[in-house]
Amino acid sequence: MVVSGGADAVLSFAVMGDLPVQKRHKIAWKGLLGGWVARRKPIVYDPSASLKKQYAAQVREAMVAMDLTPPFFASGYNDDGLIMDLHFFLERPASHYNVLGNRVKATAPKYPKSKDVDNMEKFVSDALHGVVYNNDNIIRKSGTEKGYSEGAGFTNLVFRNYI
Repeated sequence: MVVSGGADAVLSFAVMGDLPVQKRHKIAWKGLLGGWVARRKPIVYDPSASLKKQYAAQVREAMVAMDLTPPFFASGYNDDGLIMDLHFFLERPASHYNVLGNRVKATAPKYPKSKDVDNMEKFVSDALHGVVYNNDNIIRKSGTEKGYSEGAGFTNLVFRNYI
């Protein structure tokens, strides 16, 4: 984790592991005794909520270990907004390598097509409420990229004041 303060504050860190994506919200109608029945007001829930909490806890632990108080960009600190740069590096599947497993096949895709960049970005921006910032509505500009890593998957995140 790299930190610099002041007006040009920057918070940069990597989170290890393959990032989950934001799942579509679901609607349910819960009735008596756990049965599903139609009723006037549906229950809308986020199936990614528990994964977001785990992700946020991982980032919060890293910040506390560096004596940083979440949220890093508290109210008043970022009146002009934030710039968020995300770089997702997914682990290549074994099928992309040759028989010996030491070289990538020429026919292997150059970038991952299995996960949508917008869903990955939404997952991160929602998960870091109260950890990096109070609310993701302060993000004015974002840049997102995805690719394959040479080893395990990871995500590089950079947040800085909008100047």
